[in-house]
Amino acid sequence: MIRLFVYGTLKRGFAAGDALAQARYVGENAAQGYDLRAVSAPAPDAPYPAMVAQAGMCVLGELYDVPQPLMAGLDAYEGSDYILEDVRLNDGSTAKSYVCIDTPLAPFNAVHAHLKRVDGCAQWVSAPITLREAALDILTTAN
Repeated sequence: MIRLFVYGTLKRGFAAGDALAQARYVGENAAQGYDLRAVSAPAPDAPYPAMVAQAGMCVLGELYDVPQPLMAGLDAYEGSDYILEDVRLNDGSTAKSYVCIDTPLAPFNAVHAHLKRVDGCAQWVSAPITLREAALDILTTAN
């Protein structure tokens, strides 16, 4: 089994969440030392999240125990712009996660309405957040 941290389209209820149907959901957690960026892509995939190294930041997501045979399909889904690396989680444990290495990224801001801050951690949400929510996220992050 591979302990896998997911933060975007592989989460339950998201576009590719069914890819983890044979994995065991462990719970929510946060990856320390990372942030999210939005990747522009042609519809219907646009935008989608990318986790990047960023000291002092964190990303909210979900933990799964994934059978090894599922990993090849997940690797193919994520593509060559992502590498699977160990990330440190809030509870002190580590897990594997797909980290972006080679894609043009937009900064975390109100333009990318699927990105949200919760208690200082970046979170990818399935429905675009409202302009008011985005403005509050920016004000909260700036303080």
